[in-house]
Amino acid sequence: MDSARAPRATPTRTWRRWALELGTEDIVRAEGADPELLTARRSPALEVASEALAFGGLLLAPAVAWRRLNVVSSRHDALRVGPRGAQLFGVGLSERLLPACEVCALVCTIGPYVEDAASALFKADPALALALDAFGSAAVDRLTFLARSRVEAQAALRGWLASAPLSPGGAGWPADVGQPQIFSLVKASSIGVSLTAFNMMRPRKSTSFVIGLGPDAKTAGWGPCEACELAASCRYREAREQLYDAQRAGPLSGASPLPRP
Repeated sequence: MDSARAPRATPTRTWRRWALELGTEDIVRAEGADPELLTARRSPALEVASEALAFGGLLLAPAVAWRRLNVVSSRHDALRVGPRGAQLFGVGLSERLLPACEVCALVCTIGPYVEDAASALFKADPALALALDAFGSAAVDRLTFLARSRVEAQAALRGWLASAPLSPGGAGWPADVGQPQIFSLVKASSIGVSLTAFNMMRPRKSTSFVIGLGPDAKTAGWGPCEACELAASCRYREAREQLYDAQRAGPLSGASPLPRP
């Protein structure tokens, strides 16, 4: 499908004001445990999670770098986007993003301080270090959800829909293929995120993904585990989907004020 619209693209922009509202139950779920069960048992893990919540909240530096690009053309498993026709390619990628008029590429991070503190604490207090690491995972999940919701809200202002997000590492789009593509579109260094030689993000508590935008964008498959190759066997799937459902049902306080599209 070739687009008749003139190619256009926004420059990389950043969002930095986020309220990441988390609780001890989010940390416990990120550790792969059941908050209700631990509460019933009066587990000391809840006190550790509470300490990690208070400590970790002081270390957050959430930021999102994002860029919207016009879809110029598509064929097979590749899309060309933006005025220079940058290519996004991966098995099934076109099918899952189209019919989209634009693609929004995003990189999210909570900064390096939570993981640095967890590493520094590991020898002296491994329980707190693990809880702090879980706090970081829950925080970046929350930030990712809010960023996705903000993109969806921006699309709605234009009368458009937003597709399910696609992240490198999912089925058909391995990280060593997808990460360089996203980082070629978004200036992630503007929020302090970079790729290692092995296409791992630094800081580690970061995520990247793309979303298709348009009047007829496919909205199915918004769950966090839809496109993951490990979904069938992952021990954390139920906890992540429970957290996701709670986020979808709750207020998006961290998603406002809404930037103009």
